[in-house]
Amino acid sequence: MTRARMTDAVGSDRLLADLRALGVRPGDTLMVHVSMRRIGPLGGGAQGLVEVIDRAVGAAGTVLVTLGALDAWSWVNEEPEARRTELLAGSPPFDAVTTPADPDVGVFAEVFRTTPGTQVSDHPEGRFGARARRPRSSPETSRGTTTPGRDPRSIASSRGAGGCCGWGRTTTTPW
Repeated sequence: MTRARMTDAVGSDRLLADLRALGVRPGDTLMVHVSMRRIGPLGGGAQGLVEVIDRAVGAAGTVLVTLGALDAWSWVNEEPEARRTELLAGSPPFDAVTTPADPDVGVFAEVFRTTPGTQVSDHPEGRFGARARRPRSSPETSRGTTTPGRDPRSIASSRGAGGCCGWGRTTTTPW
């Protein structure tokens, strides 16, 4: 996508045209990681981008976003396993549905997570969000959430694509 000057707001039609130029088509499965700062001002902000990406993949498509988790207790994993139960005594349980996205993955991830219709996987360290209109053959479920798949490479089997909005080739690693 083309980066706008900081004084110009990028419109949704332009973003949709950019996604089409990149090869995104209705029915695609698309995995994205977004830097709103690099995209620049956008009409509708991060929510506007969710809507544009939804339009790009259409009613039959699926969008996946890495969420991670804001997890104040992750430090316990660095401690010996024998001590973890004691250290976690009294801590709140991880809730995949309500726990915010990891701030390190950006504001888009949290907006995506909280958009109605988004489902989240149930693991705090490798949590994904999915806006899936395509039925899954055998979804894993936990407390009403759907796990879109543990291995992001698995989306390639359904004409999937990965993309980083606002990130350059030198700062990303494609799978």
